[in-house]
Amino acid sequence: MATEPLQKGDAMTFSHIVTKSFLIALIALFAVPAFAAEKLTAKAAQQFVNSLPDVNTMGKEMRDSGKADVLNAKTQPNPGETFEPYAKGVEVLKNEFPDDYKKFSSIAKSNGFSSAEEWGKTGDQVMLAYMATQTNIPADAMAQMDAEMMAQMPPEMQAKMKRGMAMVEMIAAVPAENKAIVTPLIPSINEFIGHTASAGESQ
Repeated sequence: MATEPLQKGDAMTFSHIVTKSFLIALIALFAVPAFAAEKLTAKAAQQFVNSLPDVNTMGKEMRDSGKADVLNAKTQPNPGETFEPYAKGVEVLKNEFPDDYKKFSSIAKSNGFSSAEEWGKTGDQVMLAYMATQTNIPADAMAQMDAEMMAQMPPEMQAKMKRGMAMVEMIAAVPAENKAIVTPLIPSINEFIGHTASAGESQ
């Protein structure tokens, strides 16, 4: 599956899910395995998907007010950081826009979560499992990349390969149970991604 290159200024916040190819590129460039081994519940995954229309509405309001630009800047990941866009987005919202954080907390709770933070953690798990169902990356994809081969590469290429390996490891580490839970939700997630991508292009 081809991916789109990550351009300067690209970012993903909890309120604006982007295309599958961008998610893959984001993981490849920045992610390290963190919560990949954690298990997800079907109830939490369904609650997250059910919350997306409300989240999209609030996201649009924040884009219209210019607040989304701050969120984008604050949630832009750095190389080596964990892939936690939703959890990080909630944290930034709490620190930068406390009134909006309270509003979002109400949205999270109305959809069955105990807090906005629980929503963020669940969202990261759901989307990582979603990516695992879409990429079909074999666990041993880079098993033949030994230290000697890496040493012969230019430093920049070595860094890219290491990030690629981190992506493979993280995707491969997603529990089968998580993927099974997310699989029936894929049509709903795809539909929402299509809506948000169209909204982003129209901005």
